[in-house]
Amino acid sequence: MTETHTTDKGYVMYTCKIPYDERCILVFRNPAFKPVPEKGIIFPPQLELFLKKGASITIEGSAARPAMSRVTSSDKDVREFEVFRAKASLLDNELWLANSRELILKAQHDTAGATAMEKKIKEIIQQKNDWNEEFVKAYPHGAAALQIFTLYYQRLDSQEAWDIFQHFPSH
Repeated sequence: MTETHTTDKGYVMYTCKIPYDERCILVFRNPAFKPVPEKGIIFPPQLELFLKKGASITIEGSAARPAMSRVTSSDKDVREFEVFRAKASLLDNELWLANSRELILKAQHDTAGATAMEKKIKEIIQQKNDWNEEFVKAYPHGAAALQIFTLYYQRLDSQEAWDIFQHFPSH
């Protein structure tokens, strides 16, 4: 990937040329985030994107909560991925908060509270897994859905994976 950036009125604008379509995570460093390694570190969710060759993407957000950024594009596949990301980022934020809370409870030696939080974490992970599958079913021919399919296809038996995979367009 080649990249250039400019600054205009406090905004940073990146221009990237990518060789192929891909799902990626854009990592931001928030200067206000001061980790305390002795107490454990759980970094907040970052911004997940679907980069499509030739597509223009606009991101509006904050380094404090990058996963909650607003992403817009005129490209159909990027917009479809944003449907996925809108719900996935909320679940990721919930998971981050639950993991952070569990870490605090463990540090306080609150076994019952940590166990309850662990149960909540498993529930959120199940919701994330369910959402992955729901999204692929809702967009069975989309390039964005194919990216999400790669997150869970290994949990399926071969025939079930093939039945879903064969609906995606070949490029």
